[in-house]
Amino acid sequence: MFRCSAAAWLLVFCFAASANAQTMSHSLSPVVEPLMSINCSNANGHADNSYWRSYTLCDFGIDDGITINSVSFGVENSTVGVGLTTQPINVRIYEDPTPGNIGNPATLNLLYGETFQVGTLALQTFVATFATPVTVACHTTIVVEINSPNGQTAGHLFFIGANDNGQTAPSYISAGACTINVPTDTALIGAPNMQMIIDVNYTLGAVCGSCSGIAVDCHVPAQGSYELVFEEADVFTSSPNALISDTLPTTTDSITVAGVPTIDDLDVMVDITHGFVGDLLMTVADPAGTTVTLHANAGVNLADIRAVYDDNGGLNARPFSTPAPNPPVRIMPAGPGTLADYNAGIGDGTWTLSITDGTLDPSVGQLNSWELRFINRVPIPDNTLTPVDTTLSVKSTNVDEIMDLDVRTEISHGMAAQLTVDVTSPAGTSVRLAAQNLTGANVNERFDDAAPTFCDGFGTLVSGPGSMSDFDGEGVGGDWTLSVRDGVAGVTGDIERWFLMINPAPCDSPTGLLCESDCELSDVNLTWTNPPTSTYTSIEIRRDGVVIGSAPGAATAFTDVGVAAGNYQYEVIGDCSPGRASAVCEVEHQVYNGATDVIFALELPDLIDSAAALEAALVGNGLTVLVANSFNFDCVAAPGVERVWVLCGTFPQNYPLTQADGDLLVNWVTSGIAVYIEGGDIWGFDPVTAFEGYDGVENAVFTNLQDGDDSLVQLTGQNSGFGLDFTGTIVSYGQASTGIDSNDRLVPCDINSDLGGTSAGVIWTGMDPTAGPYNVGIYYQSTFSPVISQSFEIGGFGGDIGQLTSDYVGALGGVVGGGFKRGDMNADGSVNLQDPVLVLGFLFNQGAAPICPDSADANDDGSINLQDPVLILNFLFNFGLPPEAPGPNNCGPDVNVDTLDPCNYPTTSPPC
Repeated sequence: MFRCSAAAWLLVFCFAASANAQTMSHSLSPVVEPLMSINCSNANGHADNSYWRSYTLCDFGIDDGITINSVSFGVENSTVGVGLTTQPINVRIYEDPTPGNIGNPATLNLLYGETFQVGTLALQTFVATFATPVTVACHTTIVVEINSPNGQTAGHLFFIGANDNGQTAPSYISAGACTINVPTDTALIGAPNMQMIIDVNYTLGAVCGSCSGIAVDCHVPAQGSYELVFEEADVFTSSPNALISDTLPTTTDSITVAGVPTIDDLDVMVDITHGFVGDLLMTVADPAGTTVTLHANAGVNLADIRAVYDDNGGLNARPFSTPAPNPPVRIMPAGPGTLADYNAGIGDGTWTLSITDGTLDPSVGQLNSWELRFINRVPIPDNTLTPVDTTLSVKSTNVDEIMDLDVRTEISHGMAAQLTVDVTSPAGTSVRLAAQNLTGANVNERFDDAAPTFCDGFGTLVSGPGSMSDFDGEGVGGDWTLSVRDGVAGVTGDIERWFLMINPAPCDSPTGLLCESDCELSDVNLTWTNPPTSTYTSIEIRRDGVVIGSAPGAATAFTDVGVAAGNYQYEVIGDCSPGRASAVCEVEHQVYNGATDVIFALELPDLIDSAAALEAALVGNGLTVLVANSFNFDCVAAPGVERVWVLCGTFPQNYPLTQADGDLLVNWVTSGIAVYIEGGDIWGFDPVTAFEGYDGVENAVFTNLQDGDDSLVQLTGQNSGFGLDFTGTIVSYGQASTGIDSNDRLVPCDINSDLGGTSAGVIWTGMDPTAGPYNVGIYYQSTFSPVISQSFEIGGFGGDIGQLTSDYVGALGGVVGGGFKRGDMNADGSVNLQDPVLVLGFLFNQGAAPICPDSADANDDGSINLQDPVLILNFLFNFGLPPEAPGPNNCGPDVNVDTLDPCNYPTTSPPC
């Protein structure tokens, strides 16, 4: 008789080994899907790869011991070498004495191993039936390893079978040749869909007691627990924001240390933004030149490093980055060398961090910051009634509430029996960890409550008064204090560091949190979705860490009313009582001020601040400006906005337009808003967006658009043929990133029409020493709204940026706001004889008043009198002084405040 358990549908077959044959599986589907698996291999075959799964019997409701008869594993692809029919696959069963993440295999106890021969297979399941069934004791955690030994010589390839249909526990992989030295969750190496099919087929064995009485250590990463550490340290920091690129030499940065005559212990914190850390080599060197390798081409396709390198950190830890405000991950240096090599050395002098970007990937990055942490031990006074206090300050952004807390200490002392140790929470709860009751030297202990209570029984029992459960339900954020008193004379010691081991009370975060700026109403609107798995009793709202309001537990929206312009971080915190969880969003909030022009400053920092240069030029021309740092901005919809200026920058600090950005630009230009856009790679390299059909630049599909190079150092003006004419203007161009600046070569759409017609012409060219001139600026008199596209940064323009901006505003269909030409009394666009005649008629013959009073005030003395026409006549006919600023030729605002009405040229006048 065949009988399958409730979980047996996960396999495509049942077992007839006995009447109680069953299967443990973490897979929600048995189907092996193509292209779901990765391995460590080269063109000749695979290196040594191991694939891992962990099974805790109690998690599957198995109260008894079991006998493992076979292991079934999926095979995506097994290809054997030429002339061979099979390849070896090792299947091993371990006992894990410390359940949780699998960790270092050296900590596992091998129960059984057998080698199986696997032939050519694809998208199938292989059943490895053991010659000797494996007996597993009650309440055990077992680990299964599927190992494909090095097949590069034989030409073997093997990919474990997997799918992305869901799993109930992580899949792990290790491969020393790819620096994955310990079993690592596939989701942490960029393969979250690699959910391996590895199932354990067993029969029930010895009868045991119920699993319900078995204590579970919840202070392991798999349970969502974490540690916070107290360390007394001298910290030296540098924030260079230095570019990292495989087209550049090694990136280096230095920190000068003073006041550290002797090193007791050193940690190094590094914060790097980079799309592919697998090709980074990072070292640190002390003033004497001793070098330690922190990171050595590891991480496969992971992005970013935000980590503390610590000799006591995790071995080859992944991920290498944890997002702020979470504490950085602690990683053991890759070596060669360890940070202990610096112990007892001299810290003072210049330390150097060096980062080499390999050529495995073209991604660039940035060294945001790094710091040297020289750890100082805290002395414990000998024979005193007063303890020494050390405080661990946990940021208020940590909203967790405690489900279980342990405290781990590293205290060096020759006689632990002399010490009394207490810990106090931010809420004032105090528990005595040790009361002169320990033996031996040092207090390197994990303090815990007694088993079999949930989570407990895995450390040294606290002495009391109080127990660790006294902290349950309290918040983590705030100041925690560890107090140590030495009550007996003769032996001294130090506090090295101590840790809070926190298992937070479960509470799921809100999802889909959006912060949206309503710049016309000056409000910020928050919306979110409450998780179906958690019910909130209330919701708290914070702005930049400060509580600004609350909402009922079922609320999904909140409006922050009347917020001043600025960049803000909002946090929505759901209270599960016990347990809290939060979601964070950031918003660039602008308050509309009647601006006619919006600048989108999107580029990363480089040698040119184009946004600042453009803003100054526009303001100098009398225009009102808003500056935004992202497209997450809705003030463009305000009725007064006439132009947007999109600054994407040049390679390598450029911002590539997204498809959503392109759609926004199309929406604006088709609704009557003129667009200026600049960027080195928008047309020749970056992904094509919908705006390609509206920018006046020939599309790449016509093969007459070229990617850029580094030759642009001079700009020559051209006549567009549509009113914007820079003929005769030759100016220098200052590159934004000297030596690697890139400027695409543009072709106007005067032959192959964009959607706004063919009225497009060149306004700026550069010169290639070999190929001759090439176009870097296009003016498009579109049937929708005018567009200027240029592949260089306006901040690098070597001429008069104020005049250039004024010309651009006129070409984009605008009039320089608040501006006039001094002496142009009839507002016809030039200073000529008609102007003084008009003013003389106004002064003496009751003639019409000047259209622009400030313009008629030629000497800018705050009134219109006879001196004004006399000054103009002398200027025109006797080489006299010109009218005061802004002068007779350039438009601009009145620089001096007076009682005359502001002079704004009417829209019927010629462009200013």
